[in-house]
Amino acid sequence: MRVVPLIFEADARAGQGMRNEVEGRCLTPADEFLPFTMATDEGPYHGGARSAPPPLAYFLTGLATCFLTQMRAFAPAAGVRLDRIAVKARVEWEAHLDGPGPYTAHGRAMVIYIDLDSPADLDALKTLVGIASRACYVEVLLALPVRHKLRRGDDWIDMDETRTEPAR
Repeated sequence: MRVVPLIFEADARAGQGMRNEVEGRCLTPADEFLPFTMATDEGPYHGGARSAPPPLAYFLTGLATCFLTQMRAFAPAAGVRLDRIAVKARVEWEAHLDGPGPYTAHGRAMVIYIDLDSPADLDALKTLVGIASRACYVEVLLALPVRHKLRRGDDWIDMDETRTEPAR
């Protein structure tokens, strides 16, 4: 088995209001992808000016396009001809508010809708969807916990050791 590590970083800095400026790069393999810049903003509810898409839009775009790319990349190896393919990703979440304090976010659903034309039978398409799901970097990363490190002076403190879940 050959292992190909991929490491990306994104540096986000606070801008005006709720706008964030992001510079990102692929560290490994360093020459595989071009560096990128993007911005995010929020709507008026969070004090933003809607000057850029919200972070959730980029997440959703990453999920949809990663899965679509993997479907297209592995269809030939799976023996599936794709005459046309489109993907729609949908996420649903809700904010739970308890008094004047901050809300807690609760995920409700994530669904990828696959619309395609292919002469392949249903079993071949199910196999291809499984392959694409296991190969989609975004989908696979969703299974990992997000860790939080806070810099204090020269130290990086693990903030997850002391995190407590809000009372429900």
